[in-house]
Amino acid sequence: MKRLLATLVILGLLFAGFVVFLPGQATAQTTRHGGWADSIVWSLQGDGSQATAAMDTGALNMWLYYYNTPQLLTAAQNDPNIGLLTVAGSTEDMLFNPASTNVTASATIFNPFAVRAVRTAMNYLVDRSYIAREIYGGAAFPMTAVESSQTPEFARDPVYFASLEAKYPYSPSRASSMVTDAMSRVTDVTFASGKWNYKGTPIVIKLLARVEDQRHQIGDYLKTQLESVGFTVDEQVVNRATAVNVVYNGDPTGGAWMAYTEGFATTALTAWPDSDPYYFYCGGNGEPFWSVNGGTYAPPAELNDACNRLLAGQYTSVATRQSLFETAADMGIQDSVRMWLAAGATFPYSKKTIAPFVYDLAGATWSMFSTRNTRLLNPSTGQPITGGTLNIGNRVQFVSPWVPWGPSGFSFLYDVLPYYDFTDPGVFPDPHTGLYIPIRAAFDVTTQGPTGNMAVPSTAYWFDAGSNGLGGWNNTWRTVGSGKTATSKVIFTYTFGPWHNGIQMDMSDVLYATSLIMRRVGGDIFAKDQLAAQFAAQLFAQTFKGLEVIDSTHLAIYLNYWHVDPTVIASTADVFPTTSWDESELAMATVLHNNAKVDLTTANANGMPALDLTKGAPIGLMDAELAANITTSGATATVPPGFGTGSPFAISSTDATARWAAVAAYKTASGTYYSSNGPYFIYRIDTTANTIEFHNFGGYPYLADHWDSLVVPKVPSVTVTGPSQVITGLSYQFNMTTSFGGTAYDKVSSSWILLDPASNSVISSGTPTRTGAGTWAIGVSTAQLTPGAYTLETITVGDEAAVPVFKTVSFTAISQAAYIEGITRLLLEAQNSTIKGLRDTLNQTNVQLATAQSSINSLTGLLYASIVVAVVAVVVAVASIALLTRRLPKSRGGGGGAESERGPEEL
Repeated sequence: MKRLLATLVILGLLFAGFVVFLPGQATAQTTRHGGWADSIVWSLQGDGSQATAAMDTGALNMWLYYYNTPQLLTAAQNDPNIGLLTVAGSTEDMLFNPASTNVTASATIFNPFAVRAVRTAMNYLVDRSYIAREIYGGAAFPMTAVESSQTPEFARDPVYFASLEAKYPYSPSRASSMVTDAMSRVTDVTFASGKWNYKGTPIVIKLLARVEDQRHQIGDYLKTQLESVGFTVDEQVVNRATAVNVVYNGDPTGGAWMAYTEGFATTALTAWPDSDPYYFYCGGNGEPFWSVNGGTYAPPAELNDACNRLLAGQYTSVATRQSLFETAADMGIQDSVRMWLAAGATFPYSKKTIAPFVYDLAGATWSMFSTRNTRLLNPSTGQPITGGTLNIGNRVQFVSPWVPWGPSGFSFLYDVLPYYDFTDPGVFPDPHTGLYIPIRAAFDVTTQGPTGNMAVPSTAYWFDAGSNGLGGWNNTWRTVGSGKTATSKVIFTYTFGPWHNGIQMDMSDVLYATSLIMRRVGGDIFAKDQLAAQFAAQLFAQTFKGLEVIDSTHLAIYLNYWHVDPTVIASTADVFPTTSWDESELAMATVLHNNAKVDLTTANANGMPALDLTKGAPIGLMDAELAANITTSGATATVPPGFGTGSPFAISSTDATARWAAVAAYKTASGTYYSSNGPYFIYRIDTTANTIEFHNFGGYPYLADHWDSLVVPKVPSVTVTGPSQVITGLSYQFNMTTSFGGTAYDKVSSSWILLDPASNSVISSGTPTRTGAGTWAIGVSTAQLTPGAYTLETITVGDEAAVPVFKTVSFTAISQAAYIEGITRLLLEAQNSTIKGLRDTLNQTNVQLATAQSSINSLTGLLYASIVVAVVAVVVAVASIALLTRRLPKSRGGGGGAESERGPEEL
């Protein structure tokens, strides 16, 4: 019995250990829907030091920003209550205004960054390593190209990106020469007394530097560098609001700004960043100086072509895509409207108050999954609890409008982060791989791409948002008819659930979202606001070929779009909405009646409010529409265009009546017109107190532990070993191991590059060869090497965690002649040492022999003396024997051999 009990105990312990070492697996089921916390409160906290103090006391559980000084970061690193995540999600750049000044401004103002060669020269004028090391305290790393070294794109093409970075070393002399050559060609520009002048007056560069973080120091640094090549710099330290108004909403030709210390936040890892070149180099971010946004500046034709082909997936192979991306990356640096400086940040959280949570390998706590997944700890036991209030510190509150349409909607980090708590998209990037995964829309992709196509069923539908020629709009669903083809088909399986106002979400919301895209891209909404659609919507409209409603939860979308990754095709086809058709159409009514604009840029240009479903003037405008222009009940209850009687997707008056009643009720309860679909709902927004309060949504279709499997990212551990010295002309093997959790891990792809540290140039590259479980061999030929120091760098990406892991080993190469000379020298030194040793031994032996001879001489004399003494002694002994013979007593008689008795000795 005791043996059985012991066996059971051991098995129980083994099972417990097995459970512990399965990261990401839920240890217990829950019946709770929505999020773990009862509520999430977002409050304004712009000071990193105060944020740390609040996390120490438990007043804050997370602060969703990084520290703006190395001192604050060091303090957090030494604080046992603070957990830190270091990722590459924050990128810093200089935005140069490429627009020439207008007629009025050009009378006295010249913008040197309107000259492309001057912008290119800036890449040699800045020391990116200095910025990463000194300004960011080592928490960032240099960034030269549009993709940093910590992205899957860099890991996919490391030789190219490493070579591209090597083309732009820090070289002030080269920068000065390039600026001189470019500026000397400009009319009315001269150089005198160490300064560049325009029409006899010094050229003044208006540099806007953000005050809130390290970008202030970047501005200071750039000011010094620009002055070193002859420019006069007016550095204006500005806050966010000023920067937004001047840079993104102002007239770029008026001379109000020429350079701006910009920054971007990556909230999600992206495996295939095909839209990045368009977004950063061809106007996708919406800056008013781009020609695509109504401005005067157009990128070079070749760059523009690469940007647009990548955006639309217009390529036929991975190799072609790679070539397009390389073109965009290379020409993007040459054009340098944006000049990249650094990437990386360290994000804090209170590890004593919250349990391990899902974070993104690029965005860390900026992830969509982070705050919605976070669970509080019991302060007494340290165990996770269900319920409580999660307190989040946001560096800035309420920057961009809270609408899902137009480039300005949720366009700032500080608005996107709370947005993630109360909204669900259809698909979203996996926080560890960057591949799109289902959130509320599971997908099945069929494609004939890149060059083939498939028939679109003639009974499929498209939405005709065009003009009817009579001053109105068609806004009608039509069948596509025969002969239509598409490249790809995506079948979505939707998990609907209720909206936050209690109304059940259904296919009408998805179909409405599709029709609204077409209206915003080229219909009645577009006529009121030409920036009503962000580029994702534009891409969908360009590629959409039709749809089929299969049943109440399944929808097929046909697109003329292909991508090497099927999950990107699914993302392009995703039209799952975060707003219901009723609230959306209510917002659009304010636009159609000329009371508001969809996008902030067009709103400012027209002196009108921009849509916001949660606060400000648009709430009153929507109130008025609901009261005066919306029929909220009965047979004529308002439905969207294309969904009335006779439509293949008609919405019944009964459904419409219920919808409008729910809209009004939710507005009364929350003060907003944004009843979305996420795990938390808007309970209160207070713009005066700068707080946002979300409450858990019990009607959410998923359990609270739905994303717990993503808590532990499977980033492999990598080690590389090899010789510290090699001989040129020979081949050597370096060894690499990959593991996760202490065991061999083979789910990786890896490459290596051989670098010359002196020039940072790539000499050779290759792929490691697997030799066993978690072991790899790297064969390196040294035939191309000249004597010197070199670095072997491996870039390894796990299949389950796409952030590259870099490992380097350094070695010295010597020539064969040097090696032989060295060996000869060593042999000669060894022989010389041996000879010297023998000589020393011989000398020592001679000394020993001399000493021995002296000893022998002494001993010889002693011997002679001893002989004399011995002879004398013998003589004496003989004489003594004779005497003794006489003095011995005589023996007695008797037999038997009895011992002789001795008598008294006589003197």
